[in-house]
Amino acid sequence: MANNTAQTQLYSNIVPLTRETHGQLYIERVGNFSYTKEINSVYVFCMEFMRVAKEYPIVFSMKTDEIFPVALLSLQNGKNEFLDNKGNWKGEYVPCYVRRYPFMLAKHGDEGQFVVSIDNDYAGLNENGRGIPLYGTVDDGPMLTEVKDFCRKFQTHIDRTTDFCKKMQELDLLVPLQTIEPEIARQVDFEGLAIVERHRIWDLEDDQLLDLMKSDTMELLYMHLFSCGLLHTFKERYIVKR
Repeated sequence: MANNTAQTQLYSNIVPLTRETHGQLYIERVGNFSYTKEINSVYVFCMEFMRVAKEYPIVFSMKTDEIFPVALLSLQNGKNEFLDNKGNWKGEYVPCYVRRYPFMLAKHGDEGQFVVSIDNDYAGLNENGRGIPLYGTVDDGPMLTEVKDFCRKFQTHIDRTTDFCKKMQELDLLVPLQTIEPEIARQVDFEGLAIVERHRIWDLEDDQLLDLMKSDTMELLYMHLFSCGLLHTFKERYIVKR
């Protein structure tokens, strides 16, 4: 998973992070999450499912050729219901993708190698000494060292999540969300979103079920199915009240 919809959802101008371009720049962390105010879903990783499933419905986006899991932030396009009026996050857990911004590991160049990159339009990037310098006199600054390590670990989780989604496709477990939640779908645009159909799991062969259990994939499936119960909570909170 490289520079696709899942990876670049919050980003507008992704460039490689280099000393030549950014050596004199500082980064000031924006004090809130207002940069997420116009998204109603965010990419999530398998390793986050346990935390995410407690607060957000986890569904699968099929809007591109590549399937990936997302946490719904509302049932309204262009609206993040987990922000208050000051841009503070109202949920207990902030998804990893949101916390990673404005950095990412992205492919650049003809060879498509992964390099640590940044959204060059990030509001906190400046030449005025506000915040922390990205680079030291010789080496990376302390924060940038941590960022690079985080981004490399991040890519490992992306690869694991990609494999999980491929398994869902291979076993044909996904069905369009509107067919499972027709009542909500009459009021919400669920086009391009899917969930696992429980009966399709139990229709699998015994060896396939055993493989899911041994690989911990079954646990991920049940966390996903558990989280889908929140769709009705979201309906009452964000639809009925209007």
